[in-house]
Amino acid sequence: MTKNYRKPIPQLTPHEEARFWTHVDTSPHQGPWGNCLTFDLTDNKKGYGVFPIEGKGFQAHRVSYRMEAGPIPEGKDLDQLCRVRNCINVAHLEPVTNKENVLRGIGITAMHAKQTHCLRGHPFSGYNLRPNTNGKGRACIICKRMSQ
Repeated sequence: MTKNYRKPIPQLTPHEEARFWTHVDTSPHQGPWGNCLTFDLTDNKKGYGVFPIEGKGFQAHRVSYRMEAGPIPEGKDLDQLCRVRNCINVAHLEPVTNKENVLRGIGITAMHAKQTHCLRGHPFSGYNLRPNTNGKGRACIICKRMSQ
């Protein structure tokens, strides 16, 4: 089964929709955003639910959004606001750009973007901020001067 995470989700037949809902645990799972609806088919090492359609695996939260809210806008990812990876509750999903989705997350890119001060406590703003020479990240000018 090939995996299609960015491909448009095809329109499901009534039989496929019925089969999809047999894999949803509707017992209350309290998450930070309220009741999560969890999907029990996970074929993904990252914990996302995966649902097969025509021999191809699609992320279950994307399938759920397609069924309940319509097609995912082109160029958008779905941000799972509750951070429960196998949650398919459409109220917990928001279409956003990939950049916004990454920056809202808890990965290293998001952690660095949220930093307001360097490791020594100097602010990353105004006169004390410049891009690193490799073009990735930010440098603290005060710390740079102290090391020279």
